[in-house]
Amino acid sequence: MTNKPKPEKESFLEASFLGQLKIFYFLPPQEKTNRFLPLIIAVMAFLTILGSAAGLAIYNATDDWSAELSQVMTVQIVNPDADERARQVREVLNVLERTAGVEVAEEIPLSDLKALLEPWLGTGNVTEDLPIPAMISITIRSGARIDTASLNVRLQAKAPDASLDDHQQWIGQMTSLSTMIQIAVFVSIALIILTTVAMVMFATRAALAAHRETVEIVHLIGARDALISSEFRKLFMIHGFKGGMIGLAAAVLTLVLIFYLTESIGGALLPRLDLNLGQMIFLGLIPLMTALLSMWTADMTVRHALNKMV
Repeated sequence: MTNKPKPEKESFLEASFLGQLKIFYFLPPQEKTNRFLPLIIAVMAFLTILGSAAGLAIYNATDDWSAELSQVMTVQIVNPDADERARQVREVLNVLERTAGVEVAEEIPLSDLKALLEPWLGTGNVTEDLPIPAMISITIRSGARIDTASLNVRLQAKAPDASLDDHQQWIGQMTSLSTMIQIAVFVSIALIILTTVAMVMFATRAALAAHRETVEIVHLIGARDALISSEFRKLFMIHGFKGGMIGLAAAVLTLVLIFYLTESIGGALLPRLDLNLGQMIFLGLIPLMTALLSMWTADMTVRHALNKMV
């Protein structure tokens, strides 16, 4: 029979220390050097949630606008003679009725055009003397593709003063602007995250400096790095989660206020703050992300410091 090797026993000092460490934590729950850290993290979480909500809302609004405008075209007829303008409107409608892919083509009533101009010119300033072009709204059938260049040639052959607008230039400019705003928002969020990591690193080093003698003793006795860093991980995870929850509560109140303000002003001037369920869940998980980020940063900082200890 072969003798199985016996597991190596821990030294008396290490066994005694590890046994005591299970019931004694050398970092008090209310670490004085870090009492302001949850508030700092709360501010960072608040800014992150607001920035993320703004970026997501802009993305949703741009996507909705692009989808709507891609299914709509307009024809504008500019002619000072009312009879000639009416004749060209009839010709344009005849051409559009014979165009494949066009679901609905109808002239926008003059009263509706005046109602659209009144907010900009003032009530009562839209008089009969004001030259208002005739406008025809075109709704494209879902999934249909129309050769706008060919359609424009056919329209001008029947109505020389007609011009077709497929809104592609407007969609392109709006998409470019939205992309630039989203990039700026998410770069700002990245900077906020880096700032949060730096603050947690400084706070961890401050806690290490405040308890340096204790940490050095337990490290020399034989406590493993993972055991020591676990104390800092738990402490800073609590700080991160507490700050994240405070920031989330403040951000939710701010977003609700913004939502009601935009609703009262009207969607014509400001985009609505619409977020889907998945996006709201993502924002609600930010406190958990701040807790994990704080825990990971503290762990890396402590391990780096312990590696430098003799």
